[in-house]
Amino acid sequence: MLNEDKIRLMNDIAVFEKKEGKSARPAERYFKNDFIAKHMMQSFFAFTFCYLLVMIIAVLYNMEQIVSTVNVTDVVGMAKKTIVFYLTGLFLFELITWTVYRRKYDEAVRVRKVRIEKLNRLKKRYEF
Repeated sequence: MLNEDKIRLMNDIAVFEKKEGKSARPAERYFKNDFIAKHMMQSFFAFTFCYLLVMIIAVLYNMEQIVSTVNVTDVVGMAKKTIVFYLTGLFLFELITWTVYRRKYDEAVRVRKVRIEKLNRLKKRYEF
């Protein structure tokens, strides 16, 4: 004879894993700091690459103005501004990345705990 409670519980677990199973994977594969560090490194390289592309486009667009005012102090001043903008943008981008992926990991841990609780309930049902 079929036990309807077990069937409902197994169905709930299957639906839960199908909907929220992907969001729980980071909690199973990584420690929190490793997960955040991985994404911070990715964001570092992505930001650096995009910043270099934007700077190359800006230099090519303003090439005539740059060549007409070739003064060492101006070039050094522009380089300092560029470095300050880069470091400020990188800091903000990394801060946002840290916040977002810290929350994602915490959510993955919450989803994993819910899944484990449901599996434990099912295990207790089978023990009877």
